Amino acid sequence: MGRIPVSLSNASNLLQLDLAINKLIGSLPLSFGNLRALIFLNIPSKQLRSDDLNFLTPLMNCSRLKHLDISNNKFTGEFPRSIGNLSSKLSWLNFYNNSIHGSIPAELEKLVGLNTVGTGLNFLTKYGMGAAAPRWGDVYSYAIVLLDLFTGNSPVDETFQDGLNLHNFVKCSCNIPYGYVKMRHELISMDSED
Repeated sequence: MGRIPVSLSNASNLLQLDLAINKLIGSLPLSFGNLRALIFLNIPSKQLRSDDLNFLTPLMNCSRLKHLDISNNKFTGEFPRSIGNLSSKLSWLNFYNNSIHGSIPAELEKLVGLNTVGTGLNFLTKYGMGAAAPRWGDVYSYAIVLLDLFTGNSPVDETFQDGLNLHNFVKCSCNIPYGYVKMRHELISMDSED
């Protein structure tokens, strides 16, 4: 229990920092940008909080960073545009289950090595809900498009009321039997032949 010690950033040769399953409070120290050799930063703490995400900006000094996970915390605010200046080697970026709002910045496209982005359970503007679609897209929104095709319902369909919407439907859709999807596909195929 306690805060992440600022003195930790003096460990300039540190390669991995994994603080998962802990009771840390506060935010990430801005001095973490001094950890220039850092490759792996994993802090899904459940207790860390910040009113903005500006603590990400100094991490652009960590040019070897491949894995950044700050999921399951209480971070709020919008992504800073500087997020596109993180390491080009970054392949894993996870912000899942925070209280981040706004849109996913187009600057993420600069992160050419990025292959996994976790943004679910935040308050982000999704495309189709007022935001432009980023070129790299996201799997979650792709799933909404697929379910729209398979169910025939759009995100604003009248079927979805009283707290049920296509967005929540996607969250619960993991248990849709394959047969239903296949059957729905066959129905769509038959409809298109008419």
